Amino acid sequence: MRRAMVMLLLIALLGACSNSGIPSRGPDVVTDKMEQAYPGMRVVSEVRIDDFVLQIGSEKSSYEPGEPVKLEARLMYAGNKDEDKIYHAMTPLAFDISESTRQFNLGYAMEEPLIERVMKQQQWYVQPYKKGAGYSEQEGWDAFIKEFMQGDGFPEGNYSVKVIADFYTLVEGEKVPYRFDTEINLTVGKK
Repeated sequence: MRRAMVMLLLIALLGACSNSGIPSRGPDVVTDKMEQAYPGMRVVSEVRIDDFVLQIGSEKSSYEPGEPVKLEARLMYAGNKDEDKIYHAMTPLAFDISESTRQFNLGYAMEEPLIERVMKQQQWYVQPYKKGAGYSEQEGWDAFIKEFMQGDGFPEGNYSVKVIADFYTLVEGEKVPYRFDTEINLTVGKK
C-alpha cells in the first residue's frame, strides 16, 4: 500500500513537471530583467512555444481617455539553428481587442497572401498596433467605433488585448502549424 502511494505521488510530481503543450502565460507587470529586454514597455505578457517566443507590451496599464495607447507585439525564434523560416498571411501576428464594459470585440482582419519570413535566432520581429475593427450589429457599436477610431487613444473602458501568432514552419517538407497567444489588460478612464 505504501509503495503504491509513493508511486502515485511520483507520477503526480512528474506529471506536474512535464510540458503539456499548453502555453504558460507570462506576467502582466514587467520585472527589472524584462524591462531591460523590452525597453519602454511596463506591462508585458510572454509565452514560449517550442522555439518561438511571443510578447505583447504596453507602456502602461492605465491610460486617460484620448491619451495615445502604445501597444506592440514581438515574435522571436529562439531555437538552436542560426535561423528558421516561417510562413504566414500578411503578418504572423494579429491583435484581438475586447472591451468588457460594453462587451464589444473589435476583431481583426488578415489579408491572405502567403509570405515567407526568415527569423534570425534571438532577433525580434516587431509589430506595433494599428487601430482597426470589424463590423457588428450589436447595439451601441457604431457610436463606440466612431469614438474608438478618433485619435490615438481608446474610449473609456476595460480592455483585454490579445496578440495571436499564426504561422507554420516546414520540417522535412511537412507543415508544422503554430497558433498561440498571450494577452494583457488595460484600463482607460479618468484618475
